[in-house]
Amino acid sequence: MVLKYIMDVLDRIEFGQPLEQALSMLNKGFSSTTGANPRSYVAHAVDSYLTATADRSLMLLERRWLATQHKSDIVRELCSWGRCYQSTDGSHRELRLLRLGHADKTRRTHGEVAVAAVVTAFGHPASNPERWSNAFERSEGQLPERVTVLEIGLLDGSRNILFDGTPDQAQDKYTTDGRDAVTALLNGSGIRPGRDCLKCQIKVACPAVPRAANLLGIQTPPRAPMRKVSISDLRYYERCPARYRLQAMLLPRLNEYDRYARLGKAVHKVLEQQHATAAEPCSLADMPTDDGWAAGLDLDEADVHAGLAMLANHPMVCPLHVGVAPMRIEPNYVFYDTSAQAMIIAKPDLVYQDAGAWVWREIKTSQRVADTRPVLEVYPQLALATTVLAAGLLGGDTHNARIELEVLRPDRSDLVQIDPHEPENLAQAREVLRKFAQPWRDDTVFQARSGKSCRTCPVRRWCPSAADPE
Repeated sequence: MVLKYIMDVLDRIEFGQPLEQALSMLNKGFSSTTGANPRSYVAHAVDSYLTATADRSLMLLERRWLATQHKSDIVRELCSWGRCYQSTDGSHRELRLLRLGHADKTRRTHGEVAVAAVVTAFGHPASNPERWSNAFERSEGQLPERVTVLEIGLLDGSRNILFDGTPDQAQDKYTTDGRDAVTALLNGSGIRPGRDCLKCQIKVACPAVPRAANLLGIQTPPRAPMRKVSISDLRYYERCPARYRLQAMLLPRLNEYDRYARLGKAVHKVLEQQHATAAEPCSLADMPTDDGWAAGLDLDEADVHAGLAMLANHPMVCPLHVGVAPMRIEPNYVFYDTSAQAMIIAKPDLVYQDAGAWVWREIKTSQRVADTRPVLEVYPQLALATTVLAAGLLGGDTHNARIELEVLRPDRSDLVQIDPHEPENLAQAREVLRKFAQPWRDDTVFQARSGKSCRTCPVRRWCPSAADPE
C-alpha cells in the first residue's frame, strides 16, 4: 500500500507537480492528522529516492509496467513492477525496484533479478488491465541496447545495481537463473499459509487455513471487512494504536528490540538450530560453554553470560525427551476466526506430537521476578494456543492436546502445562483475547497514544503525533 502511494507521488513530481501538492493526495485516504498516517514516511522516501537518482538522467516512461507475452491456448505474461525509465534515444532502459528500508541485493533471488532483466530488455510498456484476468494492453516501442536493474532503499537512499548489460546478457541470465524459477511458479501446487493470506481470493476455502468461531472471543458483523492479526500485533495495538498501524504498513523500524528482546532472540536461535538437527534430547554438552555463542550479536557482557546460563538450563525441559515425531520449529499457521472476521497469524516456537496429540510450546527467557498474574494473561500467545487447540484445529488426538510454557532463567528452568479443554482455562483464554482484540477490531482511525512510550517506539520517526523526548 505505502509503495503505491510513493509511486503515485513520484509520478506527480516527475511530471511537474510540487512536492506538497503531490503529497496532498494522501489527504483523501488519511483524514486524521493524529492517527496512523504514512505521510511523513512517504515524504522522506520521495526525498531519498530523488536524491539517490539525481545523477541518472533518464526519462520516465508513462506506463510503469513492462510485459512480455506468449500467446497459445493460454496467454502467459512476464511483467515487472517498478519505476521504468529510458534514455531519450531509447537505447538504454532502467528498471528501478524500491525497498522501504535499506537496499539489500541479498534479499532478491537470482530468479527475480533474471526476470526483471529480461522483461526490461524485451518487454513493452503496458497499462494495468481493468481486470486482473485480462491481458496487459501493451504499446509497441523500440527495444534497448543496454539494460539496467537498480534497487533503491527509501530509508537512506542506498542503491545497488542488480543487473547492467546487453539484452543478450539479460536473455542468458534468464536462461540460467530465471526460466526454472518461472516454470516452478507456473507448475507449483503447494500451499504456504502466511501473512499474504488476506490478499488471496480463495482464503476462506483454503484447506491450509483451518476455520473456527470464537478464537479471539469477539463477535463482528459478517459483512465487516476481513483483517489479519497476530498476538504481537494486538500487543503493539494495546501500547499504541498508531504504532500498530504504522508497523502493519511495513514502515522501517529503528531500534526495534531492547536488550531483553535481543537476548531472547539470541537464545531462541541457538535452540532452533539445535532442535533442527537433533535426533535425541538436548544435553548440557550440546549447549555453548563460552562467550563465542554470541559473536556478532548486539549483547552486552552480562547478557551473554545470562544467556549461557539459560541455555544450560534447557536440557532439563527439552521436549525431545518425549521422543517426539513429528516436530515443527517455528511453523507458520493461519487460522480463520469466522466470528471476528479475522485471519490470525501464529508462529509457535515449537509444535510437536506426543503419542499422536499435538503440543504447542512457547519458550520464554526472563531475568525478572516471576509475574504473579495468570499465565494466560502474561503470555497471550498461550491464550490463542488454548482456543486453537480446544477447537481441534491442528488435528491429531485433539482430546490430549496441550500447551507448554518453557521459561528459561539464569538460575533455573520452569515448565508449565495448560489443558486447553479445561473449561476454566478456555474461558480465561477467551476473556484475555477479547480484551486485546475487541478495541482493535472496532478501531478505524488508530489514533496515537502519545506518552513516555514514544521514546522507544521503533516507528516514532514516522508518527504524526509522537511526543517529543524530554
